[in-house]
Amino acid sequence: ILDHFDGVLLFQPHEAVNSKEYKGSRIYIENLLRHLPESLVEKMRSVRSRTRQRHVLHPYKKVCDITLKRNFKYKDKDTYNMAFLGWDNTARYREKATVYHGCSPENFKTFFEGLIKEEEKKHPENKQLVYINAWNEWAEGTYLEPDTDYGFAYLEAVKEVLTKAKK
Repeated sequence: ILDHFDGVLLFQPHEAVNSKEYKGSRIYIENLLRHLPESLVEKMRSVRSRTRQRHVLHPYKKVCDITLKRNFKYKDKDTYNMAFLGWDNTARYREKATVYHGCSPENFKTFFEGLIKEEEKKHPENKQLVYINAWNEWAEGTYLEPDTDYGFAYLEAVKEVLTKAKK
């Protein structure tokens, strides 16, 4: 289905944590599962979800580093990356939540700056895009919107990186 589009958005953090660089040899088993009938795979996911007893924790910086190191290609399509902030969907999934821990305005700024530099190398000026996940995804615990902990620091980081990139 991706063949019908001009480009591919690398949805982060999911693309990075589902890569060989992050999962190691477990990726081979998952790739085998993709060839099974979807109904069977969904039943297996359901069992895993019901039996999971604790949070899934991912270190923010590790996921960002993998995102920046990967040179993901999809045939002849343009690929566009996505910055993300912390992620904590405990409010929605309680003990079965997924948490990306260790995000700070400084870590986010470094990550975003790396994505912008990569984009400058990869695409001509009129095609440079970096997406940000997300403005106010409160149920997933990822948001760029100002809050009481960091105020406008994440927005200031975006402004600083983009201002520097224009020079």
